[in-house]
Amino acid sequence: MPLTSFEHSDPYTLGIELEMQIVSPPGYDLSYASSRLNIFSAFPDNGPAPFVSDWQEFSWMYQRLETSGIVESVKDLHWDIRPSPKFGTVEVRVMDTPLTLSRAVNIAGFIQALAHWLLSERPFVPRSEDYLLYRFNRFQACRFGLEGLLTDVRTGEQRTLAEDILPLLDTLAPYAAELKGESALEAIHAEVQRRENDTAQIRRFMAEGGLLTELVREHCEIWAGE
Repeated sequence: MPLTSFEHSDPYTLGIELEMQIVSPPGYDLSYASSRLNIFSAFPDNGPAPFVSDWQEFSWMYQRLETSGIVESVKDLHWDIRPSPKFGTVEVRVMDTPLTLSRAVNIAGFIQALAHWLLSERPFVPRSEDYLLYRFNRFQACRFGLEGLLTDVRTGEQRTLAEDILPLLDTLAPYAAELKGESALEAIHAEVQRRENDTAQIRRFMAEGGLLTELVREHCEIWAGE
């Protein structure tokens, strides 16, 4: 995501991105579609970035953290979404947990199309009050996956992630095409329609009597098989 769109990131759509990842529970089912974010949520540098309206406000905030000795670089801030001044991009930190490389690539393609749409259309002006619902939507995505209930920060309308992803994919389709990323959105569309994700795959394996060690081996075989 280009750095210039940092102040236009949408806390509502992050839930969609979180659902597309998967973290294996530590030996037993915690009933979460993704447990990683909850594991790290106790740390002060995790979760949503503080709201800023422009790059100048972000620079001031970062300088305050740096001069206080809390961080030495932007890499020390493990927010869900963070800027990378070195590369001129915005990092969305969900691509290192899917079971397959192709899934990670598809998520990246989705985020690129989303960023292109945000930059081109400017569909909303971000407000600090939008973040009041951020952690609630984040929890729904982590806990229930595609069946998680998202609340629109502007209208209050509620719908499941699956119900929200499909029309959003239609909106993003022409922007993905400009980036030659149609295949990423097509793959995500098919998975959502089947209600299929990595969580379901892991749970099926465990329900059939698989052990944790076998699950790790299965993950390696899935990764190597691409």
